[in-house]
Amino acid sequence: MKSGDTLEGYYIANILKVVDALCLEESDYHEIQTKSVGTIYNVRKYAIYESKVENSDIFKLGNRQEIPIFVSEIFKKEIENNALTGMEFYEIKAI
Repeated sequence: MKSGDTLEGYYIANILKVVDALCLEESDYHEIQTKSVGTIYNVRKYAIYESKVENSDIFKLGNRQEIPIFVSEIFKKEIENNALTGMEFYEIKAI
């Protein structure tokens, strides 16, 4: 494949919605301190404030937590109902 070629049948999404909803008190994480960036949170198990999500069906978290992408139960069910593949879903705690 060379530059400018079109690849049919593949799509990409850029998730723009960023929500500051990470609940550190209920998450399993550890902190890394850096001089250039400050505090970085390495999260193993996420918890979020449901009220801050604002009924968003797909979003990223603030505080440099851009991966993973978070989705609502509604979004997950639509993926499953349409037999889309290539995604894994993990349940997180919503406070």
